[in-house]
Amino acid sequence: AGTTVQMVKNLWGDVIIAPAGNGHIPAGISNTAVPAGTTDPQYFWCQTWGVCAAWQDEINAIGVALTSGTTAGQVEAWNTAAEMTLGWNIWTSADTENAPTFLRIAP
Repeated sequence: AGTTVQMVKNLWGDVIIAPAGNGHIPAGISNTAVPAGTTDPQYFWCQTWGVCAAWQDEINAIGVALTSGTTAGQVEAWNTAAEMTLGWNIWTSADTENAPTFLRIAP
């Protein structure tokens, strides 16, 4: 009998700033701006679990499940099973402002 082996690249290596929409697997949320389009590697801290400030793409109530927003770098309400849930609002948010969010991307 044979054995199949697959190699998977680290999900947190060579991350990019998320484009708008849900065609990607989010790595986390950065607590600072990360320069885009540079040829030199950029190092930054990326939060994947726990309470953080998330940039909201719309007004969301407490307890709303969140996914990637239609604007790059923002989060919005989860709408369909095809979207990855990033976490939940723990405070009512205002459009285009940061709001406390409980992330649940990776423990």
